[in-house]
Amino acid sequence: MLQSKKIMLVFFTYLTGIIQFGTILAGIQNVYWFIHQFVQKDISMYSHFFVLFFNTLNPSIETQKLFSGLTVIIHLIIISMIFIIMGRIRKMIQSLKKGTYFTLFNLKNLKIMLICSATVILTQSLQLVLIYPQIAANNIVLSSIRRNDTVVLVLAEFTFLAILTVVFQVFSSSLNLKHENETFI
Repeated sequence: MLQSKKIMLVFFTYLTGIIQFGTILAGIQNVYWFIHQFVQKDISMYSHFFVLFFNTLNPSIETQKLFSGLTVIIHLIIISMIFIIMGRIRKMIQSLKKGTYFTLFNLKNLKIMLICSATVILTQSLQLVLIYPQIAANNIVLSSIRRNDTVVLVLAEFTFLAILTVVFQVFSSSLNLKHENETFI
């Protein structure tokens, strides 16, 4: 049992590291496309996404840059929050490896993960409200498919947030009990 616990902790340590590396690459890609649209006087990858695939925006370069910039900002916020969550999970794994379960350090990490998860949900909702109506203006079928995908993703994020909240409450209660036991003795 102890061996499988160690293997799982090592596996999740590496997995979170790989995810963090992926978020760094995704962030660099978003910044590249954002800068590319101004340096090359060309529309960015996201503008191609809106104009060429969905035919949602009239070919005004300024409108395309606005939506591209908005999309990049939303993606960078989500990417940075995922990076922070993975970093906090790695710190909690290190704490669990040491055998320190219910500590103020782990409670702070959980609180930061809660804030980051709520931020991801908020930015995903903003994307759902601000960007997808533009897609719906011209292609209602494709819009409903994309909107349903995003709604399912937001529901999964709400589920993660709910689980994280329960774990936070358990850690908080356990930390309080631990503190009461230490002061009683």
